[in-house]
Amino acid sequence: MAYQVSINDVRKRLPVRRADANKGTFGRVLVIGGSSNYIGAPALAGIAAYRVGAGLVTLCVPSDVKPIVAGLCPEATFLPFEAVECHAQDNISAVVIGPGLGQSDAARRMLTEYLAEPLNAPHVIDADALNLLSPMDAPRLPAGTVLTPHPGEMSRLSGQSVSELQANRVLHATYYAQMWSCILLMKGAETIIAAPSTTPAILPFANAALAVAGTGDILAGCIGGLLSQGLAPIDAALCGSYVHGSAGQMWREQYGDAGLLASDLLLLLPSILTAIKSSAASSENRALLR
Repeated sequence: MAYQVSINDVRKRLPVRRADANKGTFGRVLVIGGSSNYIGAPALAGIAAYRVGAGLVTLCVPSDVKPIVAGLCPEATFLPFEAVECHAQDNISAVVIGPGLGQSDAARRMLTEYLAEPLNAPHVIDADALNLLSPMDAPRLPAGTVLTPHPGEMSRLSGQSVSELQANRVLHATYYAQMWSCILLMKGAETIIAAPSTTPAILPFANAALAVAGTGDILAGCIGGLLSQGLAPIDAALCGSYVHGSAGQMWREQYGDAGLLASDLLLLLPSILTAIKSSAASSENRALLR
């Protein structure tokens, strides 16, 4: 059996924000991704991590796109796009790998080398990192990894057809989460979150407005930003996806089910977090967040 996630499930898991905190208190997220065809993706993930409360964000992107990405996310620091540089970091709280990565030979080599000696931090593996991961052995995943595939990526990872997977999403999510020893977030209408030895969760959102490029990068950043603040991977996946889905619902209530730009979600994330945390949330917000 699975359960549907409620606002109360999320509220009790969100991190506490102490008034005497500093940026180091809330952790540092490393986002590894970007390519000449997908320049904005790592910036979207990095800004999302900041918007849900991460203290610092470092973007590891190819040198040829760094000047553009830096303009999109001026609050980030940067690393060269080589695995050896990433391994030299010892103060990373969470790693998001994949947004905009592409599927070039260089990206494949980087991912293979990185996973051979990953940082000692929880990971979110998303987007093209999932496509490059498909032929690799699942036991190579770092402990506590969150995988965030959409149906096509899940099909490539598992070898099953999309129709087979969609026929019983809870069953398959649970099976592969156990097989791969990971937290598996199967995206789509009513996203499924499964992990070994836990009851699978169903998100109460089905929103066509979110069916647009870049929203997955923001979801990955939300999860990474919550991981950096100390949430367990399963809790970060649950809370990040709920906050992301709630932002989509809030936008749809005002504008409809088409026309969303992924970046539209970014400014909504803090207000969603405030509404979830507040016991005095308005009836309107409560309806949007159910």
